[in-house]
Amino acid sequence: AKHELTTRKALRYPPYARLLRIVAQATDSDEARIALENVFKNMKALNTSAQLLGPTQAPLAKLKTRWRWHILCKSNSLRELHQLLATAQSIQCSKNVRVSFDIDPHDLL
Repeated sequence: AKHELTTRKALRYPPYARLLRIVAQATDSDEARIALENVFKNMKALNTSAQLLGPTQAPLAKLKTRWRWHILCKSNSLRELHQLLATAQSIQCSKNVRVSFDIDPHDLL
């Protein structure tokens, strides 16, 4: 447990920072990736102090027939994450893409 906390502190994961994870799923991997590239671009334009990582394939890149891509946003400010979340939720994605959001997720799979 102590090693896990040390690792989390070094990587700025909860409880040492706040984390927003955005996951896009689609039967076409490119559709999911393109949707998140658009979300990422709009979040980046906010010029917050949050660290934005991605989009990259999720650790479990394919579940059944759906490809998964994700973005991680790290911040010390919950308010900042909510601002990023609101921006991400306002982006229109293809009807073929499912997007989900999780603040301080329990796992990244």
